[in-house]
Amino acid sequence: MSKRSYPSGASKRQRAIVKEINKKKIINSLPKLTDFFSSVPPKEETNLVLPISQETITINQQSQSYDNAANMSGQYAGLQARIKEKCNFAIFIPCAAHSLNLVGVRAAECVMEASLSETRWSAQADAVTALCNGYKEILDALKTIEIDDKTSPNVKNETHGLIKKMKKLENIVLTEIWSKILSRINETNKNLQKENLTIDVGSKLFDSLAGFLSEIRDNFYSYESSAREKFPDSDYKDLHQRTKNRSIHLTLPGELTNKSTSFSGSEKFKIETYFPIIDTLITQLKIRGKSYKSINKLFGFFSNLKNLETKEVQVHCKTFAEFYHVDINENELILECIHLKAYLSELDISEFSISSTYKCLKSNRLEEIFPNIIISFRIFLSMMITNCSGERSFSKLNLIKEELRSTMSQKRLNSLSLMSIEHELLSSVDYENVIEDFANEKARKKPLKSI
Repeated sequence: MSKRSYPSGASKRQRAIVKEINKKKIINSLPKLTDFFSSVPPKEETNLVLPISQETITINQQSQSYDNAANMSGQYAGLQARIKEKCNFAIFIPCAAHSLNLVGVRAAECVMEASLSETRWSAQADAVTALCNGYKEILDALKTIEIDDKTSPNVKNETHGLIKKMKKLENIVLTEIWSKILSRINETNKNLQKENLTIDVGSKLFDSLAGFLSEIRDNFYSYESSAREKFPDSDYKDLHQRTKNRSIHLTLPGELTNKSTSFSGSEKFKIETYFPIIDTLITQLKIRGKSYKSINKLFGFFSNLKNLETKEVQVHCKTFAEFYHVDINENELILECIHLKAYLSELDISEFSISSTYKCLKSNRLEEIFPNIIISFRIFLSMMITNCSGERSFSKLNLIKEELRSTMSQKRLNSLSLMSIEHELLSSVDYENVIEDFANEKARKKPLKSI
């Protein structure tokens, strides 16, 4: 069989599988980028922000979510600013998972000793945890490689350098610290990437992570003692270095000539490395969390209706209706909120969220009684706090359209992308009939007609 026959057969098999998916009405087709954006003019081909067509913003868009790149999140020339020019209700929500990654990056950049690789945080958390749990075993393995006669000189030099770094108490303490921090960041990051996560829950996760870091800020000596238990002979490198004293000749007139305050060893590492890492993490979490708190401030009173006075409900409803003046009627919303407050007080539920209240109203078929509240809840629940799941779809293109498959038609690319993105649904499809049809089409033996 010639080489050209393989792609055609594979293409037929892929089309058959996609056809089977469409039969089951799992998903119809992938949207094209040209369906949302107009073509880029020749003079603006270098502009990273795609111009938005007039037809794109004819819908009532309530929110938009991107990563924190300047061409997307810029408040003056970014894509979110250009969309808000067409639709004032399109609140920009930065992707929470990207924001949390930037928090960790800023903390790692503030101190040279704390720098990490540029891989994703899940890989960093796994690597640091493995290093922390198997520190002695890894060090012993490096020593075995160093003394092995079959090891090349270059490898021995690199191994010797790694052993020297791993024996420093600073690196051992940093391993203990980052293993605790990254484990919490990683678990929080995983929850932030859930498709059904709401903004109020995401904002609480940011606050809780900042609270966790504030709690462990005073636990430096526990991490240090844990590191010393593993390697009692290790110590800080500055304790073995000569202390540099300031020259008396450089003392300006009026300055005190006594010895200036200087730190060494444990105190120096805590002040110059540990505190900057923790404080940067806490500060960045608070800064990044402001975007979500502003939205919670607008919608948050719905979750606290039972504890609000009537005047407070009126103030919140007025502010909310002024912003969403097209969709919400202020007077009707006030009456509905007072009615809903009385209705919720009759239910034996201690805590209400917008999501649970919406489900309660839907299950009891009360949409016609609270129409403005239902619209408000739909607006809130449609806001995306993260866009990671959507970006993974675009990341699939790097795996599909590679060097060996650089030339393919748009139809086949869409079919392969559909199969790759919806692999979980694809795994539930029964292939037996598809394979049988494909085998019958490619079978060379044909039954003889009966005479």
